[in-house]
Order: sequence, then structure tokens, then C-alpha cells
Amino acid sequence: MYKRQLLIRLPLWFPRERSEPCTVRSSERFAYKEDPALSGHHRSLPLYCVIGADALSRAGNAMTTIAIPLIVLNQGYSAAEVGLSSAAASLPIVIGALAGGSFADRIGYRTTSVISDAASVVTVLVLGLLAQLHMLPLWALLTLVFLSNLMDCLLYTSD
Repeated sequence: MYKRQLLIRLPLWFPRERSEPCTVRSSERFAYKEDPALSGHHRSLPLYCVIGADALSRAGNAMTTIAIPLIVLNQGYSAAEVGLSSAAASLPIVIGALAGGSFADRIGYRTTSVISDAASVVTVLVLGLLAQLHMLPLWALLTLVFLSNLMDCLLYTSD
């Protein structure tokens, strides 16, 4: 039993050579072709892994949005420092949105995605480790939050 692969023929508006007549009818635009290489579920495992990793990364980023103000309050800082940490979390979104697309164009979307997600994992790991050990000064917290959100914004830009 073979899965069917959908082949899409060129639409009528696609530029063609002058010598080639446009003979594609609207009923012939889509054609099915049997592809023996697509049989089995082993071909979609890498796709499921990438989708799962992306979902896990996005869930972690959503949790850090809630956890950062709680970490700041747990470290004994005031409400003004909580606001400062929120500003440090929001500023990279503006910077990453402006510069992220050109950065991804220069080094490639896949490379940008892998590097930014790995760097984001490292910054969040260091942030959590230092917070658990109560060795997290405010400047380090703000720097790590800034870098983590900058990497997340680059990740979302490269998606």
C-alpha cells in the first residue's frame, strides 16, 4: 500500500516559455502520483521530533514569563525591580524584531533557529541555577533575562 503524494502543477498565471501552449485545464491542476519512498511511519519521525521540540521550547518560554517576576520577588527585590525585569524582558522583542530577519537571512534560518534555541536554553539554565543557589544579583538577572528573550525573539523570527 503506497501513500499518495500530491503534485501541484504550475498555475495558469505562472510565466511560461512563449513556445509552450497553455493547455492545463482547471480539472487537471492536481494529479496524484504513487511514491514508494513515502510508505511507513519512519519518514515522519524527524518532523514529530521537531514539532515536539518547538512545542517544548514555546511552553518553557511561556513559563519563564511567569517565573521571572516570581524569582525577582523571591530574591527579596522590590516591585520597582520587578518592573525593571519586565522592561528587560520586553526590550529584546523590539530589538530582535528589527534585527532578527536580517540576521537569519545572513547565516540561514535553520542555523539561526538552532543557535538561538540552544543559547536560550543555556541562559535560562544559568538563571535558574543561580536563582536556586541565591547567588543572583540584579544585574545578572537582568542580563540573563535580556539575552534569553533576545534569543527567543531570534528563534521566532527564524521560524
